[in-house]
Amino acid sequence: MASNYGSKNQYHPKASQELFDKKKAHTWQIKGNFDGKQGRLNIYIYDATTSKEYEQYFTQQSFQNLKLFDVAKKTIDAINTTMNGGIPMCTIQEWQGMAYLTIQGGQIPTLALPAKQQNQQQNQQQFGQQKKK
Repeated sequence: MASNYGSKNQYHPKASQELFDKKKAHTWQIKGNFDGKQGRLNIYIYDATTSKEYEQYFTQQSFQNLKLFDVAKKTIDAINTTMNGGIPMCTIQEWQGMAYLTIQGGQIPTLALPAKQQNQQQNQQQFGQQKKK
């Protein structure tokens, strides 16, 4: 019985290739503010690479199973740690005109922020619809 073990292998592995992400790295500025009197958490993100702004206000209704104060504290602490050069505690992903802020190591859901212009347009549309009624 002849063996093909020593013959040339037609399934040679291809040479390894280095893959590079051709997208530009983004530089983000993140701010968080909690207003205990009004019960609002404001998150603002600025993408210095594209000059896009994202902003959203969150209230207790946004977090049915968590206390807004706890979410605000963990979120703002993570933002401050990250922005002050500490261990990165939050990540930002941009997708379809929204910025998504994820806090690492916490039970906080990812926060979705619409583009600031889009948010203003939605508010204007809602105000216009309410005015017509």
